Amino acid sequence: MIHSKGRKRVVITNVIPRVLEGRYPAKATIDEELLIGADVFCDGHDEIAVRLFIKHESKRNWEEYVMEPLGNDHWVYRFTPANTGAYSFQIKAWVDHFKTWKTGLLKKIATGQETTIDFRIGAELIEKAANASKGTVKNMLAQAAAALVNSADKQASLGYLDEPGLAEAIGKTVDKEFITAFPETLQILAERRKASFSTWYELFPRSAGGQPGVHGN
Repeated sequence: MIHSKGRKRVVITNVIPRVLEGRYPAKATIDEELLIGADVFCDGHDEIAVRLFIKHESKRNWEEYVMEPLGNDHWVYRFTPANTGAYSFQIKAWVDHFKTWKTGLLKKIATGQETTIDFRIGAELIEKAANASKGTVKNMLAQAAAALVNSADKQASLGYLDEPGLAEAIGKTVDKEFITAFPETLQILAERRKASFSTWYELFPRSAGGQPGVHGN
């Protein structure tokens, strides 16, 4: 997957389940776990965010789930279909600048390095996300950004970084131009549990009659 502008740094490949290059839907059973995964990586050592978007054929809106790394660039989400029918799913990923910054900051703090500039960089990242948000989310992000710059107690201001919903809110403001999406929307066909068991049906032509409802013999 090559991006002509070179601005989408994440690559998504080896998506599963994907039957015959996506020509057929993968099979699943309701109330049983299905592993959805992909190999996702980028250039350099930045952290990345990987999301699964999935919806049932009866729904209009996509549901978003955070995929987890298993190691060796492989990311997964364990999805359990609740309803029979067809599901569509997509996988998207991007460079997570906030997580990259936070990881680097904590490493510097652990080794006793100077972090004043790092706190300001983080505040700018969060403030940028706040400017792209609205309502209570905007207020939460603005408060976190101000705390990183103005608090005399840097250790206390770190508490804002663990605020529930903070990282998620920042992730929703990522410029779509920099998001890599796997080019195919894949299908999953979820069936009832009894479909997991084999049953053979046989038709004996000599027993089939020409008149509906009347046995041939």
